Amino acid sequence: DYLLIAKSSGGYEFFFIELESPCGNITIQGGELGSTFRDGISQLKEWKRWLQSNYGAFTETIKKYKNPNKELPDEFYTLDMTRFHYIVIAGRRTDFNDLTINFIKIELSSGRLEYLTWDESESGIIDGIFTARYKGVYFDEDYSNGRISELNNMCVKYVEIYSESGKGNYFEIESLMFEDGLENFKIEKPCYRIEYKENLV
Repeated sequence: DYLLIAKSSGGYEFFFIELESPCGNITIQGGELGSTFRDGISQLKEWKRWLQSNYGAFTETIKKYKNPNKELPDEFYTLDMTRFHYIVIAGRRTDFNDLTINFIKIELSSGRLEYLTWDESESGIIDGIFTARYKGVYFDEDYSNGRISELNNMCVKYVEIYSESGKGNYFEIESLMFEDGLENFKIEKPCYRIEYKENLV
């Protein structure tokens, strides 16, 4: 239904957004996605397949709407599927487990405390399990690119959870995975303290 194009520190990113009914079959028992969401996901998969074989046509369409005095950057001519993101919007807030991670506080092996925040987040429920992916991570106010080695022997001290309903959802972290280019670092079942922030408005 919509294509959003946004520019970040790494260049342009493309977001295909499929809008579905707010009143359809949104979730089923166990928190898994219902048919309304699955229909939207199928449509986005079709777009993904189309892009892989028709990127030239996509570029030509974009050129029709660009500023005639400006050139398109390389991202618009060379297909890089990591720059494409697909979003289905359906249902209402009450259809989902009411849970958002605001930030994570960690202690590095040096003893220094850092707050992990991020530019972008994606979250959802897969097989009844809440999962989240965060992009553009910061250590306090500093961008974390190239600093993954500092996470060795880190300890998670505190996780702040936002709950709009204030129901105090049960929450347990199974693992944390950090990626920086070709490097990655994973922590299984970290120890931590949780605090819920309720909607007071």
